[in-house]
Amino acid sequence: MIHAQLADGTDIVVRPVRPEDKPLLVAGMARLSDRSRRQRFLVSTDHLTRSQLAYLTEVDQRDHHAWGVLANGEPVAIGRLVRLDDDEGEVAITVLDDWQGRGIGEILVQHLAGLAREAGIKRLIFVSLPENVGIARLLARFEKISKTEDGLVTTTIETTSVAPPAFAAGVR
Repeated sequence: MIHAQLADGTDIVVRPVRPEDKPLLVAGMARLSDRSRRQRFLVSTDHLTRSQLAYLTEVDQRDHHAWGVLANGEPVAIGRLVRLDDDEGEVAITVLDDWQGRGIGEILVQHLAGLAREAGIKRLIFVSLPENVGIARLLARFEKISKTEDGLVTTTIETTSVAPPAFAAGVR
């Protein structure tokens, strides 16, 4: 579990997702706007199926990492890293609408990049819709390669181009 503070002074907890977190994901999904759900899942959806909930919460934290962000005990974001092969992992970040733009996405990318480096993963892959300006803004901070194909933007960043999170020394 990691305790961190956002630039606005808000305390957050970043912790591994567990199977018993299914109700937190359902609650978070209900609080996402239609736009944010489409940007995260690349299609319009209003709920998570049982199999999706299992996939999103029953992770090994080795080849499939998932970390949730809580503020005042409530879920506000989740980030995941799924190993694609020896050198690459795909990252997905979801931040509740009213928490976007506060630095949570950057904290998650930094943390997941650190986990990737530890696992020998050299490149992080982000797949997004072209209209997802939030992820584009976030990834603009890093050296990247982006390409658009079949209506999706695929952005690759080297894990070495991502600085460790400022809270790395304060992991508890």
